[in-house]
Amino acid sequence: MSRAAVRRRRWPFVLIGIALVGAAAAAALALPTFGARASGERLARMRAAPHSHDGRFVNDVTPASYSFADVRAAFEGQFLGDEVRVPPTSTAVVASIPKH
Repeated sequence: MSRAAVRRRRWPFVLIGIALVGAAAAAALALPTFGARASGERLARMRAAPHSHDGRFVNDVTPASYSFADVRAAFEGQFLGDEVRVPPTSTAVVASIPKH
C-alpha cells in the first residue's frame, strides 16, 4: 500500500477522534459543577461587585507578557538546569492512615 493510500485511510479516524474529543469537552462543560446562568440574587451580587462593568467582568490586573526568551529560560531551568532533583538525605515517611 502506498503512503498516499495510508494517509487517505487515516483521515476518517482523525476526524472521528476530533469529533469525540469535541463531544467529550462539550459534555464536560455542560456538567453542573461549572455552574448555571446567573439569575436572581446571584446575578444582583455579581452586578454589584467592583469587578463588574457594563455587565462584564473586568480584571484589574493586567496579564504578564512573556517573550520567547522568558519561555526558553523557564524550559532550560526546568529540564536542563543543575538543580538537585533528589534529596541529599533520606526523607522521613509518615503513614497518614493508621494500621488496625
